[in-house]
Amino acid sequence: MKTMKMLAMMLVVTVSVTAAQAMPAIFIDVRSGDLGSLSPDSQGRYWDDTNAVTTGYTIYDAKNQYNNLTPVDLYVVDAFNSTNTQGVTSSSITDWDSGVTKDSAWIGDGNNTAQVRLEELVVGARYDLTFYASRNSGDTRSMNVAIGGTTQAYNAGNPEGLTTLSGVTPDASGQITIDFTRTAGSSYAYLGAIAIEQSISHGYGVFSDDFGSTHTYWDGTTADVSGTIWDGVQGNSRASSINANATNPGRLTIQHTNSANNGSEVPFDPAALFMEVTGDFDAQVEMPQMPADTGYLAHSLAAWTADLQKAIHIDNLMGTGGRVRFRDLVPPDEFSLVIPNQQWFRLTRTGDVFEGFYGSDGINWTPIGSMTRDYGDTLHVGLAAWNFSGTAFDAQFDNFQITVVPEPSSVALLILGLGLIGLTARRRK
Repeated sequence: MKTMKMLAMMLVVTVSVTAAQAMPAIFIDVRSGDLGSLSPDSQGRYWDDTNAVTTGYTIYDAKNQYNNLTPVDLYVVDAFNSTNTQGVTSSSITDWDSGVTKDSAWIGDGNNTAQVRLEELVVGARYDLTFYASRNSGDTRSMNVAIGGTTQAYNAGNPEGLTTLSGVTPDASGQITIDFTRTAGSSYAYLGAIAIEQSISHGYGVFSDDFGSTHTYWDGTTADVSGTIWDGVQGNSRASSINANATNPGRLTIQHTNSANNGSEVPFDPAALFMEVTGDFDAQVEMPQMPADTGYLAHSLAAWTADLQKAIHIDNLMGTGGRVRFRDLVPPDEFSLVIPNQQWFRLTRTGDVFEGFYGSDGINWTPIGSMTRDYGDTLHVGLAAWNFSGTAFDAQFDNFQITVVPEPSSVALLILGLGLIGLTARRRK
């Protein structure tokens, strides 16, 4: 067990560079007839082009947007019918050139499915995959795109459409299989282009946010975590705004309404900003010293299940003379202590063991306690605010950091995946 944990930490060092500096995007265009030249496009991006959509066709070592070769391959497992050039020449939903938007592969005439596989992706990383097509027609030309258990659709006959599947994880061999199906009611369905982008906000590694860049995650109407390490917000009805570097410079501010809720009861529904984390983690955050207030106004570093039925959280409670609680959702509180003027808090997970800490500098830590809970592999981990007194307040946070480590049982798969990529790289030299 100790050896596997050491290997996991070594892998984090390797993968975190990729996670913090996501790989440049790969753009693949399906063309009809002579490929001609699309690279670079008007935005300076380089494209991989193909006019072959038959079973067995492969793009080897796809180039990225900067014209550098990558290990990534695209393999056609199940063929499309053919290609055509009946798409729009000016897109209103992308900044892609007409050379991309006018060409598509299609299925129909009794062939209702196609399949493509991406290979040699980074094991442990996650990817955002965007699919685009255009058929300059008012007819319904709708395509279902399925990866694993997730399916989304787009209609190329609008006269163009796209969809993005976010946070897609390769298997242990670094592969993602994509199934295309013509939807019921559509005579034909189209695929014109694929964009492959590695998600900055996912995978194993070290992620941090000092909230120095202005961003509104929730404006009272719309949630937006694009371009950040975060995966989502929740408890939106309890926050008028969740923003970075706006209400309070250099800090995350969760502006909690006067809606009262109890952070120690099911469901766990505070206003929160979270990452989706699989495996072990070590998270810490600064909760800057707040002026004294009345009531239970909580700033929390928390981990919880997506169904809100289970949670472990460290609460820094305003208006209680420095009261800190480390607890789950089952009364009574496991740990409750008074520690005035402590501004740093840390929550770790190793298997089913969760540990809480406090400190004054983000470096030296004093244990609060530990709890053993079976919460499954994947949790939401993030920053939350809840309000038991019905008083509106601003919860402020700074200098968040989390290290995500695969559990020992997953390390062997990661080693296998990375090993396969290494073998492939050697094979191609």
